[in-house]
Amino acid sequence: MPGLSAASKGPLPALAGAVLGCALCGGCAAIPLEHDRWTGHDKLEHFATAAAIGAGYIRAAGAPDHAVRSRNEAVTLVLTLGGMKELHDARFPGKGWSWKDMAWNLAGALFGAGLANEPGP
Repeated sequence: MPGLSAASKGPLPALAGAVLGCALCGGCAAIPLEHDRWTGHDKLEHFATAAAIGAGYIRAAGAPDHAVRSRNEAVTLVLTLGGMKELHDARFPGKGWSWKDMAWNLAGALFGAGLANEPGP
């Protein structure tokens, strides 16, 4: 879009939307921190799913000349989907918004996008 800075085209709008949605739903406080471990049972699932979505998006976009833009779009997609999942989790007792899940989503998206952007043989 014309008139937007480079930063506003990346994953920041999705992250800002997720934060706003979390604040509006009250989901940020819904999960006790002592139950949300960095190496919890679902963290590998978040990483692997995000990596697959990130890599899949990069391959489907097929724009090697625009690697940075494609990576930003892949990360935005993953953070948006991950944020939606966290908002869904916030509706249930004992679950809730997890910033650690979102961090694993981000790591997976960057990993998958990085792998997909590697030049082939």
